[in-house]
Amino acid sequence: MVVFEYLTTENVSSNGETEFEHVMMKMVQMPMEQLLILPTGLPLTITETVGCIAGTNVEEWDDLGVVVIVQDYASRDVLIECSVENGEFATDANAF
Repeated sequence: MVVFEYLTTENVSSNGETEFEHVMMKMVQMPMEQLLILPTGLPLTITETVGCIAGTNVEEWDDLGVVVIVQDYASRDVLIECSVENGEFATDANAF
């Protein structure tokens, strides 16, 4: 899972850029032994704790998104990439 901010404008530098889109704040790797059986055409609910992201310079908590990447560990093929719909997120950087 990747936690990202859709748009950030306060982290500008001296290169002339004024905003950045889809800035990764934290990547979370699930344990290798955690297997998922993905049923075709049915919704899947995953609950995961990301941990502290206080040092990531998040500007707006309501501007965060999550992308889930499902990979076959044996072949290293990426099977699915999807964004989270109707996700519920904490507003405290220490309890995200």
